[in-house]
Amino acid sequence: MFWDISILGHKAWLSGYWKLAFCTHRERLTRKELSWVRQHEHILRAIAFILSPPAPLALRTSAILLTGVARSHKLECTSLLEAAARLDQQV
Repeated sequence: MFWDISILGHKAWLSGYWKLAFCTHRERLTRKELSWVRQHEHILRAIAFILSPPAPLALRTSAILLTGVARSHKLECTSLLEAAARLDQQV
């Protein structure tokens, strides 16, 4: 696969989406990584970066990253739905 170490390195900002694409449970990510990955502006920035990277990315690499972004968005929507359900039960 073609990727630069600054894009997918251990401390790189897209590494959270890479990990999220391959893990099946949220426990594999640290709380700090999970909270950072789930922020809306980071999701939009990641999508824009994956669609037009400064260095060429392989199709499989970009597909894996987009899978991580999609799972991140799913986690965000699920937590919002759970919060709404708790609020509805309290009222």
